[in-house]
Amino acid sequence: MNKPEGENVIKRVYQSIKERVTTGDFPPGERLNIEQLAEQLRVSPTPVRESLNRLVAEELILMVPRMGFFMKSLLESEIRDLYEINQVLLDWSVLAVKNDQLRGGDIRFPEMSLFIDKLLQPGQLSPKCLVRITDDLFAHLATQSGNSEINLRVRNISDRLHYIRLCECEMIDNPVEQLLPLCQLYDARKYDELRQAIRVYHDERLGMLQSVIKARKFCSNKVVGEEFGS
Repeated sequence: MNKPEGENVIKRVYQSIKERVTTGDFPPGERLNIEQLAEQLRVSPTPVRESLNRLVAEELILMVPRMGFFMKSLLESEIRDLYEINQVLLDWSVLAVKNDQLRGGDIRFPEMSLFIDKLLQPGQLSPKCLVRITDDLFAHLATQSGNSEINLRVRNISDRLHYIRLCECEMIDNPVEQLLPLCQLYDARKYDELRQAIRVYHDERLGMLQSVIKARKFCSNKVVGEEFGS
């Protein structure tokens, strides 16, 4: 296997395992068996091991010495910290965009119009689609901050909160009503209002966090094992 082909295999394996990890396909605390994953993905154990090591570096799973790789048992305190950090980083990003505009910068957000069109379409959007719009919105905003560390951090937080956000969409009566204003304010460049809306968005998530964790079993297509630690 030449190098480009090998890189493509690793990328495919990494993306496949990451998708299953972030969507809650593996129960909390479950051991990730390299040989079983390799068999399922029809590859050798090497790209699976490399992918799992990468997910450990991204804090999506754990590696226990002499025992192997395991799904994390997300603590309420950890999720709360992620939301609070995310709010601070996004607030800083909005300020950076606002200051750039005040200096005469011409910033355009074509993606926001696409998001708004999707949210305004008749019919209920799936939780997966809503979470993807949320992730893309926050990633786009972080990118506009001009700070690569903020950009990487916000994307990583979205990965680590992906399953929780799916659960939230199942519990909120109309999640579109909470997401749409963020997109509209961003598209309209109303940055002061956007900062406040982002604070409210995160405060509401923190307020329902305990209920989301307790009801997480309703957010998955299979029975989840032990309760998340609290």
